[in-house]
Amino acid sequence: MSRFGEWTPTSEQPVTSWASGEQWICTRASDEARAVVTVLAYPSPTNASRLQHELDTLAALRKEGAGVPEPLGSVGSLPDGRPFAAVRDVDGVHLDAYTEDLRLGPDQVLAIGAKVARTLALAHARDLFHRDVRPANIVLEVATGEVVLVGWGQASDRCLPGRHAVDAEARGPSPRYAPPEAIPDPVPTDPEGFAATVQVARYQADLEALAVPRGSGTPGWQAAQDRCFTTLQG
Repeated sequence: MSRFGEWTPTSEQPVTSWASGEQWICTRASDEARAVVTVLAYPSPTNASRLQHELDTLAALRKEGAGVPEPLGSVGSLPDGRPFAAVRDVDGVHLDAYTEDLRLGPDQVLAIGAKVARTLALAHARDLFHRDVRPANIVLEVATGEVVLVGWGQASDRCLPGRHAVDAEARGPSPRYAPPEAIPDPVPTDPEGFAATVQVARYQADLEALAVPRGSGTPGWQAAQDRCFTTLQG
């Protein structure tokens, strides 16, 4: 019996951890598949339901063309009751790995921004919030060239069916969001500058989740939307 059901960790330590859980890179002996396994820190039916909701939502989002990883199987449980779930490990280049020698052009930046913004909008419509959008969680898949937004397991720990309005209201405006007027013009092509672009995409998508009319979020919202999101979202 492997540590996480059919999934065997590739190392002795998780690749990342936070207050309420951790993530491991694992393989499956039956087909050599690689997965990112999220393990939540506390055993509870609510946590298991949240993970299953996330897997179901990711599967639905993929059918809609969103850039999200493929869920693998259903939620499992460790002997101590902690729930875990697996998604396919995306083989690709993370956006933060780009350097001066491997640089994105403006058209690529806009295409990536459009895919991230659309993925966030589709996810929020299904009550799934990411909460950690940054270059390290945006992957350009090697096999297909597709943009995939990873890192959902550690980010959406308060999202359950029927909790959308409550959770969105409880979060309120977050200092982690960049105000729309902060985005430079033209859109930057370096990873650090593009991070600000994506932060604005998060800001817009969560305002939409809060049902805040466009133009009423912060000063300069409408100007920033006209300048950036019309381009990003086509």
